[in-house]
Amino acid sequence: MNAELQSVDVYNPVTEHWTQASEMQAKRAYVSVSAVNGCIYAIGGWTMKDGALATVERYSVTEVQLLLCIVFYHITN
Repeated sequence: MNAELQSVDVYNPVTEHWTQASEMQAKRAYVSVSAVNGCIYAIGGWTMKDGALATVERYSVTEVQLLLCIVFYHITN
């Protein structure tokens, strides 16, 4: 299934509830996600329009905001 999503849902294990957060700047399919030090990172991914994405977006649980934090560049010889 190729579902490009822009939505962010955050799970709170204390309350056992999901809440909807701000949308990511880019729709993504096949994205890697990791949680570190109170932040959720959406790493890379793929879209029909752009192909492989070279960006990382960070959602801060404490600041309740989503930021584009890294853009990777492919360097060729």
